[in-house]
Amino acid sequence: MKPIDGQVYINLASRWAVFASLPTPLPTSEQGLPELETDEKRRTLCSIREADIERVELGDDAPHLVLFLKGGKVFFLNGYHDKYETWQCGVSMGNRSESWLVVSCPGGGLAVWVPKNFRAAWPTV
Repeated sequence: MKPIDGQVYINLASRWAVFASLPTPLPTSEQGLPELETDEKRRTLCSIREADIERVELGDDAPHLVLFLKGGKVFFLNGYHDKYETWQCGVSMGNRSESWLVVSCPGGGLAVWVPKNFRAAWPTV
């Protein structure tokens, strides 16, 4: 697989947490996550900034973004709000014909924009 051309980003528009391991059950909404002060958010994000992502999953009932990090930590980003997008993930500053965007939509939906050549490889349903 060829590397992505550009900078991958995640817009954290909802509450999130870093867990020592995968909690059971996962939170189902923002109310199940701590509300952190800005300095604590920065410290937490800096503590994982160079961690390798080993696996990515989406929640079963809502598009909660779950990143499994090397070493066992888990980054969890809430994916449900009834009125607002909770996160966006994409690629910027790269080849415009290869741009990606994934959006957690209001009400628990997911919208995906992918490069034409990637779409062409999908089977038609």
